[in-house]
Formats: sequence, C-alpha cells, structure tokens
Amino acid sequence: TIYALINYTFFLRKDVRKIKNCECLFFFPYYHTGGAERVHVNILKAIENKNCVVIFTMGSATKSFYDAFKNTAEIIELNPILNKRNKWINAHLQKSIIDAINQSNSIENVFGCNTSYYYQILSRLSKKIKKIDLFHAFEENDSRILDVVNSANTIHKRIVISLKAKSDIVKFYK
Repeated sequence: TIYALINYTFFLRKDVRKIKNCECLFFFPYYHTGGAERVHVNILKAIENKNCVVIFTMGSATKSFYDAFKNTAEIIELNPILNKRNKWINAHLQKSIIDAINQSNSIENVFGCNTSYYYQILSRLSKKIKKIDLFHAFEENDSRILDVVNSANTIHKRIVISLKAKSDIVKFYK
C-alpha cells in the first residue's frame, strides 16, 4: 500500500499533466510481446504527429514493445499504483484519470483496446470526447463480453480486427 501511495503521488504530480495536455489518449493492457501490441504500436506510428499518451493498465511480462511505444507516445503505467488491498487508492486513481480527461482542452479522442479499465471509465467521460474501441477477439468465457455490450451506447466507433470478432460482437448484442 505504501508503494502504491508513493506511485499515486508521483502520478498526481507528473502524469495528470500528461493526460490533460495530450490530443489522443490510449488505454492498452500491455507492452509485452504479442500481435495486439504490434497493432497498437502501428496505430500510434500512423498518428505520430499527434501528442499521444498511452496508459498501460496491467503489468507486462516483458519490455518487448516498451521502446516502440515510448518512441511514439508518453507512457503512464497504472500497475504500480493499482492495489488489490486498498480500494481507496484505486477509486482515487480512477477519479483522477477521469477528471484529467474531462478537464482537458486538448483531448480529441480516447481509444481503448483489450482492457476492462477502459470500459469502467467510459460512461463518466465527457460527451464531447470521441470514444473509440478496437476489439481483437473474445476468449472462451471472456469477462469483457458485458463490458463490450454495455458500452455500445457510449462508444462512438467500434473497430474490429476481423469478421469473426464482428460476428461475435453482433451475436452478443442480440
């Protein structure tokens, strides 16, 4: 808990400013080796002229794509702050992120992929911000099914990586 509080203090002093000043904000789970991570880096490369921030919501197994992300965007890692034993820290972190996004005069888009954290905050983001979702695929007994379905009215654009992903989402909508 002390480690999480120290990291949360650092987040408040430095990372909130990064969020408020960016144009495009991304929520991704990891930067380790994977096909999804390669796609995410390529998305950032395609808009490298924009001031982008990536918030990683989970701990990565390796640093494989860390430098590629770092070369295209500012990086914020939540894993050192999120704390299973202290809901106060988690709630205040989430509120700080939502407030920073909603108070920003520069954020045009918020883009999320493969992370439930993104779905948890979507409904509390300003209506003036365009919310985009990229969906790769569902796993068996995927816990994100309800997140995807319940966020349908909040998302401005939902992008799927394949016809199979589209078919699965349409099935769950029905």
